[in-house]
Amino acid sequence: IANPSTVLDVAAIGIECCICLGVFEGEEKVKVLPKCQHAYHSECVDKWLTVQSSCPLCRLSLRVINSLWLI
Repeated sequence: IANPSTVLDVAAIGIECCICLGVFEGEEKVKVLPKCQHAYHSECVDKWLTVQSSCPLCRLSLRVINSLWLI
């Protein structure tokens, strides 16, 4: 995933992390997955992505082959 850690406007991505259900606060680091645009706390989704290569919410694959996203 190409540099998904950013500080984002909460209104643009939703109010809570779908993994821990914690509310996104001010300057927290949030990761937005590139294909589905689902947002998570960095520490929550990093744990998931160490063992899975898909979005924890919709299960969309995040694997890249030859720089093209798989659908």
